[in-house]
Amino acid sequence: MASVMGTAFGRLLRLLQNPPYSFAFHSSLTQEKYHRAEYHWHVKIRPRIGLREGFEWATGFFVNPTPPELAATHLCEAD
Repeated sequence: MASVMGTAFGRLLRLLQNPPYSFAFHSSLTQEKYHRAEYHWHVKIRPRIGLREGFEWATGFFVNPTPPELAATHLCEAD
């Protein structure tokens, strides 16, 4: 596994001039009613090129990076 990931990261480094990237390990759910025998764990690697990055990409949950004080200021100024 280390050899394969090293090769993949090395190619990203050379091809895209050392881009930031995200990687996530995926596995089947462990709860009996959701577990599927045909599902296998795997690794996904992708360069960070948009708004859906790291945490959002791996989990499907989105994080709003705007501090609430700044959002309140913009809302007040939109009056």
